[in-house]
Amino acid sequence: MNKILPVILLLFLFCNHNMAADTEQPGAEAYAKAMVLLEKEDLAGALPLLTEAAKAGHPDAMVQMVYVLPDLDKKTKVDLLHKAAEKGNAFAQFNLGNFYFLDKKEPVKAAEFYRLAMLAGHPNAGLMYGLCCLQGIGTKKDLAAAQKAFEVDIAKGNADAMNYCAVMLCRQGKFEEGIALLEKAADLNHAAALNNLGILARNGDTPAEREKAFFYFNRAANLGYVPGKRNLIMAYITGCGTGVNYKTARRFANSLAADKVPAAMFILGMMDLYGYGKDADAASAFQWYLKSASQGYVPAMLQVAEMLRTGNGVKADPAAADQWLQKAKVMAPPEEDPEDLTEKGKENAAK
Repeated sequence: MNKILPVILLLFLFCNHNMAADTEQPGAEAYAKAMVLLEKEDLAGALPLLTEAAKAGHPDAMVQMVYVLPDLDKKTKVDLLHKAAEKGNAFAQFNLGNFYFLDKKEPVKAAEFYRLAMLAGHPNAGLMYGLCCLQGIGTKKDLAAAQKAFEVDIAKGNADAMNYCAVMLCRQGKFEEGIALLEKAADLNHAAALNNLGILARNGDTPAEREKAFFYFNRAANLGYVPGKRNLIMAYITGCGTGVNYKTARRFANSLAADKVPAAMFILGMMDLYGYGKDADAASAFQWYLKSASQGYVPAMLQVAEMLRTGNGVKADPAAADQWLQKAKVMAPPEEDPEDLTEKGKENAAK
């Protein structure tokens, strides 16, 4: 759950074209005219007005210039955002948080700008500051602070914040609170929350719980969520909440593998190795594992190393096996495996 870069990239593109203009603020008239033209997609007409408003010190105009001029050099963009942020502009503060996070050189600034943007009311800054507190990015790890930050955006209906906060709570053994948040996010069709509800139900003691897991994985998969698709495939292989169906599992896995999803290639390797739905074929399994490993999938790297060590499905090559083991060791694993929220929660609940 620590892979927040895709969230960052998505939120960096967010722009509210309806930011209210203070009619008494310098440059407000030019800014208002520019926004009317931008709504009509008349950039050529809007740009001089935006420039005029920005020079007059209008913070929203400065932010808009960063959005509408993608070829603007980085230094000019950052300078404009800093000027707007100094005037309390939440969108400038948030985007500076994104800039310093992506730059990776000054994480403390990233966390601080996210915090300021959260206090200024940006709709996604609580989520991002919460993730900083959760993972210790630019600030100390502080689960209580993370929860408070998440709750700022949860109150605004932010399903991403609900999902991240829920996972954090489950890993602390607070399943009742976590599941309630996941269900709230699931009602908003949040794919990751649906998948996480499936993970929690998958290890249930009753057939009804496992059927619920299949239901959630199916919903997440239908939303195009790759981890949900992977878990749905495994449900067909193991019979979790449904009948064992190797044919359907292989069809889904082949479809994902065609999209270069390494986890799907790993599953196909496993199915060939153990003969799920057809005769075992170690040579074919090795090729699938190798394709997955070549994309940096650590479980596949370990499997390739083992097969090279033992000569199963491929000519034994201890030296190559050691190389794959070393590659697996240097790969940066996720700080938290999104599939382990149940077990970590059980450990914490037992303390």
